[in-house]
Amino acid sequence: MRIGLVHKCIGVEPKLYLSAIYLLKDLIQKLLRKLSPTDTEYQAVVDSLDKLIMYDITLVFDTYIRSLVSEIETAKEKSEHYARSLEEKVQERTRQLEEMSHTDPLTGLLNVRHFENIITTALYSAQRRSEPVTLIYIDIDDFKTINDMYGHQRGDEVLRLVANAIKSVARAEDITVRYGGDEFCMLLSNLRAEQAQELIISRLEHTMTKTLEHVSLSIGIAQTGPEAYIDAFTLINLADKNMYSTKASHKTDKQEPKL
Repeated sequence: MRIGLVHKCIGVEPKLYLSAIYLLKDLIQKLLRKLSPTDTEYQAVVDSLDKLIMYDITLVFDTYIRSLVSEIETAKEKSEHYARSLEEKVQERTRQLEEMSHTDPLTGLLNVRHFENIITTALYSAQRRSEPVTLIYIDIDDFKTINDMYGHQRGDEVLRLVANAIKSVARAEDITVRYGGDEFCMLLSNLRAEQAQELIISRLEHTMTKTLEHVSLSIGIAQTGPEAYIDAFTLINLADKNMYSTKASHKTDKQEPKL
């Protein structure tokens, strides 16, 4: 049986092995013809020789074929493993691309395009459960002045720090968004405006005083439900309007923002 394995390993084709076997058989038959006293004995020995050679050929070819099958199975397993690995890489890359299409690259918050896709769904879900939804609209005061005086690199840093502050006070179920250049939104499910003021906004303002002491925020808040519901566009506009009211009520700081 090992002959088949050896032949497979060293690349001996089956036809060469068969040629050698039949040549050997012919030589043995010629020798037997000389040594056998009668035709009957000669034929009996030749018949036994044929059976022996055929048995040997069967074993060798069986081993040879099993070796080929084993190679095919190994190649198949390697191909399947490669296909699975490639599929996992494609899935991971697809996930990364989807995440990139949903998030703002500077802050890591959701981008406005994805927010517009999910806010209506979130409002429908809240309405089915008869839950309130609160939207917080946030604007960085004097952000243009910060960019003009300290450069866009510092402006980007301020945006990241504000985004980090927003993420730090948000709950796991809250949706946080960079809505515009220096504007952010937080969509809070199952939370009334007064609760959002206490649980979210007060903590956000406290966090800002620790991380960006000389940067202030104008914040507007709007609630929909559970008694009556407005659509996403109206909710955003209402929170935006309230944000501008807050900004207008802020005392004008004559000093340049200190960073």
